[in-house]
Amino acid sequence: MPVIKISLTDEAYQELANMAQAEGISIQDLIRNKVFGESTTLFTPADAVKRVYEKYKVGDRFTIPELYGEDWATMKRGVAGVFGKQFYNYVSDYYKGKIDFVGMVNRNRHAQYEVKAELD
Repeated sequence: MPVIKISLTDEAYQELANMAQAEGISIQDLIRNKVFGESTTLFTPADAVKRVYEKYKVGDRFTIPELYGEDWATMKRGVAGVFGKQFYNYVSDYYKGKIDFVGMVNRNRHAQYEVKAELD
């Protein structure tokens, strides 16, 4: 896979980081979405966290397909995998100790998470 290197000012980098955080995705995904004019998914990791706290309580375990139910079935497999990775990165970065990865289920196809604590 080709890699492209770009240089940014500290201010431009911070602006990209803020935009990515607001959308709940990585800077790389933000740039890819902006350049190609499309999103990798209809869902965002920030939206998924909101749904987690609406649907589950502390101690509950879930997978992303369980969280989204029928809506998840409409997503293409590759796109679903990208979203799964985005969600993993997002909760690892911003919700560590609140929503934690606990392992793979369904023949290693879906990551399982546990709600460990309420939001502040």
